[in-house]
This record gives sequence, C-alpha cells and structure tokens, in this order.
Amino acid sequence: MKPDLTDEETEELARLLRDAIDADRYPLSPRVQMWKGILAKIRPEAKPEPLPPVKHYLITDYPQPSKLSTNHEQSTVSAGLNDGTEQSPVSKRPQ
Repeated sequence: MKPDLTDEETEELARLLRDAIDADRYPLSPRVQMWKGILAKIRPEAKPEPLPPVKHYLITDYPQPSKLSTNHEQSTVSAGLNDGTEQSPVSKRPQ
C-alpha cells in the first residue's frame, strides 16, 4: 500500500523524518534505522559519485645518508686539553 501524497505533503513528511533522525539521542537504534529506511523510500538521495582510483607511488631513488648521521653515533672526548694528542672515539650508545 503506497500512500497517495502530494509533493508538498511528501516534502513535509521527509522534513519531519530528517528532524527526528537528527534530534534522536541514539542514531544507531532500530527506530532511527527504520526512519532512515522510510526516508530513503519517499526521497531517495542521489548516490555519491565514486572516489577516484588510488594512486600507488614507487620510490626508486632513496637519498644517501648524510655524514652527520655517522658523526652523531661517535664523538671525541676532550677534557678541555688541546695538547695535540690523539683523542679516542667514544660510542654514545650504552653498552
């Protein structure tokens, strides 16, 4: 049984359903799902256009590591003396 409604009555019914759906405290309740189904029957919404296809990128040229990254791993220890003796490198990683 399909109700015989004018366009104005159908629009008013759709507005009431949209207001009830938006104001409901439980949007996932069976009651609201039924209202959404009724609204879809009297005012079917246009389907959104599909998303564009996903683009996959392939990185083929990786940047070379800089010399700064190796300098951070090891540094020289100086006690404030600059007598020209060779300073030994010390690793900053705990051993």
